[in-house]
Amino acid sequence: MFRNIYQVDYALLLINAFFLMCIAFIPFATAVLTQYITSPTNQHTAAIVYGATLLLNGILFNSIWWYAVWKRRLVGRDLDAQAVQRITRGYLFGLPFYALAIVLSLINVELSLAFYIVIDLMYVLPMNFLRFGRPDMFSVGAQEAPEGHLPHAHAKNELPEVDREPE
Repeated sequence: MFRNIYQVDYALLLINAFFLMCIAFIPFATAVLTQYITSPTNQHTAAIVYGATLLLNGILFNSIWWYAVWKRRLVGRDLDAQAVQRITRGYLFGLPFYALAIVLSLINVELSLAFYIVIDLMYVLPMNFLRFGRPDMFSVGAQEAPEGHLPHAHAKNELPEVDREPE
């Protein structure tokens, strides 16, 4: 995501801070789930807390992207509208499934946990239907900075030349 975001402002940093705080909450929600999964009275609540944490993470992750592409203020000019739509669809993919897993946890906790595993596998395994766009958008590697942004001056471990006065 941040490969396509070239500028930041205070609001984006604030949304990102909330997202990181929510990520830091995942181990607590997981610990609650593992502690109360065998309790017939509390297992539904623990599964809901876990699912709500994952759903909130997804919402905040998407909020970062939505804010960045809103009026195209923070993304690169070379990113066309179709690419933005494809990326947005790819990011939105998991949200309804997390919401469905929360509803499933009211009915059957084991089924909802299996659903969480399936959702995670969909993001981990290389499934082409999750990649909405050109393959190069998701490739790992350096990218050239757009005009008006600082390039990676030391990309080849070369130091910039400095004008020195003779000694």
